[in-house]
Amino acid sequence: MRSLIQILFLFLAWCNLSAAPVLPNVALPSYAISISNAENLNQESKIKTGVLNYAKSDISKNSLSQKVVFGESSVLENRAREANVRVVQGAGSSLIASIKSRLTLLKNPARPILSGEGIPLINGKQTRVFGGSKFDNVVTGSYGDASKKYIWTIDDNGVNVGLEQTPIGGNSVIKHTNLSSQAYSGGEVWFITQNKVHVNAWSGRFGAGANMTKAEWEASIDAFKSNGYEVIVEPYNP
Repeated sequence: MRSLIQILFLFLAWCNLSAAPVLPNVALPSYAISISNAENLNQESKIKTGVLNYAKSDISKNSLSQKVVFGESSVLENRAREANVRVVQGAGSSLIASIKSRLTLLKNPARPILSGEGIPLINGKQTRVFGGSKFDNVVTGSYGDASKKYIWTIDDNGVNVGLEQTPIGGNSVIKHTNLSSQAYSGGEVWFITQNKVHVNAWSGRFGAGANMTKAEWEASIDAFKSNGYEVIVEPYNP
């Protein structure tokens, strides 16, 4: 009996000793770890927030800096463009005034107007004021090619052109009087490219055949130049 009591006592003592560490070894470390994880997560969140705020601030500064730079660049570019426009417009106005000062005599045609030759050309005629734009959708070709030849006149409306091989009034081609009833000058022109022309003074009504003067001829060349063309000039000595 005494032996059974001693065994039971030893068994209970062993149970107490083996059960006591359960709380500190299991529960407490788990609690400590959870606190540590929470603190780490909180710290990481603060760090991420700080980094993001710094990045946003830096981006905002860079964006503002770029806007300032772009703004300054745009202002400088606009000023330069305005200066260029003023220079071009000034030169254009001077050239136009010079052209008009040399075109003083509006002439009647030097030849009689035959059937159909006095009918105003509507479809196919293009007119540009001095200093205006280039002519639209012209047929390009080499100088001397009859199928690509245009005729031109200059009157109070500006520079007029029309493709010569345009039927009108029963005729297979147009004459200078189909472009202008009166003109300062006239001739033929080939559009070598959309930006380059080859001009001569061959018109019996308003050009060489009508005693066009040197001043009128040179003013006519400048009229084409004022519209943005590079001009190849066929010699004419009045």
